[in-house]
Amino acid sequence: MNTALKQFRTDLGLKQSEIAEKIGFSRSVYGYVEHGKRAGTLDFWHSLQKVFNVPIEVLWALQKTDIKAYNQKIFKDEECKKWFEEVRLNNARK
Repeated sequence: MNTALKQFRTDLGLKQSEIAEKIGFSRSVYGYVEHGKRAGTLDFWHSLQKVFNVPIEVLWALQKTDIKAYNQKIFKDEECKKWFEEVRLNNARK
């Protein structure tokens, strides 16, 4: 399982279907990537980066399924922390 990708989604307060719709993929495709059954295409990761304006360091941690690196970036890197709070606030408004 891609624990970092699942954590990213849940941190944003989104269901698989909601994040899949935002990035333009089916829920099943998103689910396969999150569950580690597929690696995710370049288009998948590019869409995720584009829609959420994900800092490259966070995207790298998500692709590597490195939950420790993901958490360090989100909660210790000031730029990533600011990005995360902004994205989370935007999702709460919708």
